[in-house]
Amino acid sequence: MANDSSVSPELFDDWQPGDLLSYPRAHPGTALPEVRSGGRRWLLEDLHCIDPRCPCTDVRFVVFDLDRTETGSGSSLAGTFVVSLPSLAPTDLEVENGLLPDAAAAGAIWQQLAGAVPDLADQLAERRHRMKLLTPPAPVREAPAQRRVQPGRNDPCPCGSGNKWKKCCGR
Repeated sequence: MANDSSVSPELFDDWQPGDLLSYPRAHPGTALPEVRSGGRRWLLEDLHCIDPRCPCTDVRFVVFDLDRTETGSGSSLAGTFVVSLPSLAPTDLEVENGLLPDAAAAGAIWQQLAGAVPDLADQLAERRHRMKLLTPPAPVREAPAQRRVQPGRNDPCPCGSGNKWKKCCGR
């Protein structure tokens, strides 16, 4: 599978096999819409596995509190959760910075997103498919260091003088 030509190589700078990649980072301008829940604005970023051989159907979502970002009061990372396609049932909630009080709060944010995006399951499946088409660049392998061979006493000098090494550069 070919590397998506619109993807910046910097996307893979800190990527390791097994890591998930952000869809909006790989495809700029494709962020999901922000949602309102609990009197706050939230942004969900979908992360995907890019291994084409992996049969996974999970999408991890990272939740950001947009109101906290604008006030400059520290990190806006609120938490993460996973949904499986096509069921879209959120699981594995992890709360960061105490911004999401419990799984119910994450579920409410998720329901707002599901209501705001028609055919969300189909869109996520398409996004997952596009991410599976990404190919990280092959690791750059450095050529092994050339071992410098010291000429023997009676070998011709490598400088090209025609003299023996011991009488020329080997003094």
